[in-house]
Amino acid sequence: MLFQSKYKPVALSAEQAFLFYAEPDNLKSLMPEQITDWESGEDWCRFLIKGMGHVKMRIGEKSPYSKLTYLPDGKMPFDFGLQFLFVSKNENSCEIQIVIDADLSNPMMAMLAKKPLQNLVNEMEIRL
Repeated sequence: MLFQSKYKPVALSAEQAFLFYAEPDNLKSLMPEQITDWESGEDWCRFLIKGMGHVKMRIGEKSPYSKLTYLPDGKMPFDFGLQFLFVSKNENSCEIQIVIDADLSNPMMAMLAKKPLQNLVNEMEIRL
């Protein structure tokens, strides 16, 4: 199941935005209130989604200044990928889309996860 935000303009270059999202600790400030117990390292982060459990992600694919992917690390209730897509507009601005592709083939998991995952992609934008 695909959860995606609209492309949103940001007053940063695609390079600056990419580097921001490529630092897992920066993601903490973008998380909605149902995300707690944050931990992060050089290329990973771990947190609790209230009502769903702990999630650990590690940076997977990096296509500098255009695409960054975080993948699950360890046992998760479902498989997913979190992508940040960057489109450069000029040297001082870009647009960012946030996408989660989650395997929610289990109807119960789909019922529990749909709203929090859509909320996550809607909330994870850089706030200047």
